[in-house]
Amino acid sequence: MTLPFQQKALLLMEHAGEYKVDIVDVIKPDAGEVVVRVDAAALNPTDWRTRYTEYSFAITEYPTRQGSDASGVIVALGEGVTSLNVGDQVIHLGFYSNKLAAFQEYTVVSADLVPANLTLDQAATIPLALSTSAIIFYGNRIAPELGGGAGFTPFWQEGGRDKLGARYSSSAGLLPSVNMASISRLECHGARLLSTGSQAFNSPGCPAFPPTASSSNIELATSLGTTHIIDRNLSFSALAAAAKAITSEPLT
Repeated sequence: MTLPFQQKALLLMEHAGEYKVDIVDVIKPDAGEVVVRVDAAALNPTDWRTRYTEYSFAITEYPTRQGSDASGVIVALGEGVTSLNVGDQVIHLGFYSNKLAAFQEYTVVSADLVPANLTLDQAATIPLALSTSAIIFYGNRIAPELGGGAGFTPFWQEGGRDKLGARYSSSAGLLPSVNMASISRLECHGARLLSTGSQAFNSPGCPAFPPTASSSNIELATSLGTTHIIDRNLSFSALAAAAKAITSEPLT
């Protein structure tokens, strides 16, 4: 594959400004990096937040390129890359820089292979949701008014696997993609889950536990390993009653 010198990119011209599609140079990879042709990119709340709100602190230059989730095909290898090949399909978590952004035709990444059972469209929805879920679970606990994670020991480390001791937990309020990534984490920590998500996401060896779901997704949720389902369209009082019928323990 031939790497072009220029590409189209979606540029945010200034804070809270307009978008513009323009021609920019393709950035060459450093040692240990690869250039990926972006075949699929996902939209995330961070895109509008960094455009309009104080989250823009992460942007260091304008015009800027955004986009956190991408998947595509490797078209060039940086010096020293031996584990990947041109033509490999890879998944990438972008960051707030023109080099790593997803909303361009080519991006420079330190990439991981896409599993064979995922399409590129499916793979492009995973990186930011999975990392957000990881921060929620494993980020350091700090002052309540400043936020922070739960400070869990990761389930793959000693003492982390069954930390929640079969208690029921809720992932209410999370975005669907983050909810899906969190369901299997909760189960891997020993929890049984009551969630407001509409789907479930499985990690190897960690089947998902019970989310609430719209009726149209019950079959899907069950097929992914869900053991209890509550229709998310129930009224608040009916939802509470349904949860109490499953457990009288407090939700964590």
